Parts: sequence; C-alpha cells; structure tokens
Amino acid sequence: MTPQLTLLGVAEAAMAPALEAALAALPGPALRLCRVGGLLGVAQSAPRTAFPAGRSAMFKRLHAVQRRLEIACQVGPFLPADPAAALCPASEFAALIEAAAPALGAALAREGGRHQWQVTLRWAPEAILAARRDAVRRLAASERPKDVADAVAAILAEARAERAMALRAALLPLVVALSPENVSGGEGETSLTILVPAGGEAAIEAGLGAMPPALTQGMSCDLTGPLPPLSFSAFRVVEDEAGRLNGAWRLLGLPARADGRSLARRWREVAGTLHPDRAGGSATGFAAASEAHRLLRGALPADGQGLAQQDLATRAARRIILPELAA
Repeated sequence: MTPQLTLLGVAEAAMAPALEAALAALPGPALRLCRVGGLLGVAQSAPRTAFPAGRSAMFKRLHAVQRRLEIACQVGPFLPADPAAALCPASEFAALIEAAAPALGAALAREGGRHQWQVTLRWAPEAILAARRDAVRRLAASERPKDVADAVAAILAEARAERAMALRAALLPLVVALSPENVSGGEGETSLTILVPAGGEAAIEAGLGAMPPALTQGMSCDLTGPLPPLSFSAFRVVEDEAGRLNGAWRLLGLPARADGRSLARRWREVAGTLHPDRAGGSATGFAAASEAHRLLRGALPADGQGLAQQDLATRAARRIILPELAA
C-alpha cells in the first residue's frame, strides 16, 4: 500500500524549526515538512486504515489532529488543511504544495494570522419565565395544555432570538467573519463561531461587555480559542476524475488546447447564451456550464502555459482548493 500523509497546513518556511519542535512535542504520527520557496508544507503520516474501528478511536484520531493544528496556529501564521479532506500519497506531497504554492502563499499572508473562536452564551430558561410570571400564570390557568406549552415555547424562543441578535450586533464590528451556520444551542443557549485577528480575545470581551445589561443579567459566557480557522480558511485536497474534466471540456466546446484567456472567453460566450435571463436561456444548462468552468479553471496550471485536452488523463489526480474567504 502506498504510504499516505495527512496534510496539516502551510506556514512560512522560516517557521520550520519552531513549528517542528512544537508539533513533535505532542503525541502523534511522524511529521513531514516540505519547503517550496518561502512556503512550508506540514503533514504527518496517515494511518493505514482511513476509518478506525469504533467511534472512540475515530474521535481520538481527530482530536490529535485538532490539537496539532491548535498548536501550529499559536506558533505563528498558519493556514490549516481541512482534516476531513487532507489525505494525499506521500509521493505527491511536494508536487501538491508546489502546484498550489502561489495561491497558498497569498492565502497565508491574508489569513494565516487569524484565529477562530467559539463564543457561547448560556442562561436559565426558568429565569426568563420568572420575568414573565404574569403571562405564565395566565397560561397556567388555561384548560388547554397544548396552548400553554406552545406559548411557553414561544416566550423562550423570543428570548433566545433577542440574545442571539444582541450577540451578533456586539461582535460583528470586531470580527473578520462569522460562520454561516452561526446560531446554535438549545433554548437556554446561543453560540457564534467567529474569525478574528490573532490576539483578539480582549476585543471579544469588550464587545460582550457592551451588550445590553437587561439581556446579559444572569447569563454566563464561554470563550473557546484561539482555534485554527477551520470554519473559514481551511484548504482541501480534492481528487479530480479525468472523466469529469473531459466532460467539462466538451460541454464548453473548447479547442484542443486552452489557457486561462481562452477558457474565460469561451465561458463568457456560453454564459451569455445560457443565462436564464436571456431569451432561450436555461437555468439547468447555465448551472452545468458554470460548474464545468469552475472545474477547468482549477485544473489549469499556475504557470499560465495552458492545458491540452489529451493531457487530462495524465494529470495528477489531486489538487488543493481554497475556500472563497481565503481564495
């Protein structure tokens, strides 16, 4: 079986000694470093089995990766890989980092010094109901239990929505980004995942302190961080099938060889024809063409030399993609 690696992320090459020392001090698989110019790729040996037996073993493995990512982000600017999409053959590690080095370097410069935090507010639902005791007493006198339960649930949902909105309003001016799925928790809890510059804990605490006292009375707050920005800036290792790329090539009607300019020109022509707002356009066709353009744009080499369709079958099966925030 070909040895596999789990990519942890990329850092500045100058960080290699400090990063290697910090990560090697943690229990876990052997580290593997790859220098490409001023960029340092960081990986560790992957286990032979992708899915360990039992949930406990799986969570233990993920926790070990998470812990190394946390330490790496604290050592210095670090752009993490998504642990769920970070496998590559050891023989392809250097080529993978080299092919994506320009994009990774730019993303590291922008995002590497930012950390993810989890901000959680908790309160006692009973306290909310106690503050609305007159309304609750009137409900208790009702002879329809379902109406009582629905009304109590509505009171708690309203209180939770107020606190969630207040939390967003307090933190939004201070953060780089909020996770799209930002509000979670039960009827006595709301939580936000945020992205802030390194050292942003004091700003978070100041924002929380500015929330309306009427809402924060009796609440507790948990701050979890600094964490690697996995919800925002993590890159992924994906595997492209030659068949999908060939299908995209045919769909756009590209010539035998194409570069970034010819692909963009052909995409504009196809998009102008298929756009659903145009006469004879097709939403389905436009979406398919858009996906084909995205696939082929990502497959083009970074050196700008273009790509021949006949070369698709021999291209490396894996590449690195960045999320929109870091792209």
